[in-house]
Amino acid sequence: QYETSRFFTFYMTPFLSAASPSTGPLAGATNVSLRGTHLWGAGSHVLCSFGETNVPASRAANSFGQELFCVAPATRALGTTTPLGLPLSVSLNGQQFSTSLADAFVQYAQPAISSLTPHSGPAIDGHTFITVRGAFLQEGASDIRCSFAGRAGRVELPASALSGNALRCASPPHLNAITDDEAQLVAPTGALEVLQLRISLNAQQFTNSSNFISFVPHNITKLTPTSGPLEGGTLVNLSLSHKAHNATGIARCRFGRTTVPASIQADHEHVSCA
Repeated sequence: QYETSRFFTFYMTPFLSAASPSTGPLAGATNVSLRGTHLWGAGSHVLCSFGETNVPASRAANSFGQELFCVAPATRALGTTTPLGLPLSVSLNGQQFSTSLADAFVQYAQPAISSLTPHSGPAIDGHTFITVRGAFLQEGASDIRCSFAGRAGRVELPASALSGNALRCASPPHLNAITDDEAQLVAPTGALEVLQLRISLNAQQFTNSSNFISFVPHNITKLTPTSGPLEGGTLVNLSLSHKAHNATGIARCRFGRTTVPASIQADHEHVSCA
């Protein structure tokens, strides 16, 4: 004699093929998309396993059992600075797990920015190449991004790795669009705007911010003298359309393809170079 019957459903064995992003900080909280086949089916208790830690999973809409979402847990080795590879697997019943993807998710020490060079650039044309230095800026990186945030929005762009644990970002054109300061475009004093630059190694979780200063590009209104000998050495004085704040401490003049050091005068409206 048997008890009242209940339904028990058999499902196809789940199979994992990839995780995105494939890296995240040791502190966890990375929203991870897992792709594969048979990832939901008749699952009654769906879990993701990061190494030895299990976390709940949620189903991706219209994924036809090919995608799950889960949040990466904090690692038990928070004190380490070496990237840690974790195997990934899933269970549909909270008990039996799929075959693991070895080192499919790598956790890294939280990166931090210490300096930007240069730390200012034009607000309209953009394309200022910025060298970012700090701690843990490359280890475990899967998708490096720079984020420029102002009062009116944020722009996110790809970044590239440089030697010496540094990164390179290029400022976007039309930074004034995220500063919410249209007056900056016609400001006679060349108003400055402070933007927050952050870095992400997985296109999701970002570092502390560092200030990047944008300014209205300058025009040359007067050149004295307008000629000199081929041997060079002529001291040339330039009058600017508005004051130069020289936020980086770096000034240059360019004669054709040749760049030379320049000095900004005390009134910030004139530049001299030879």
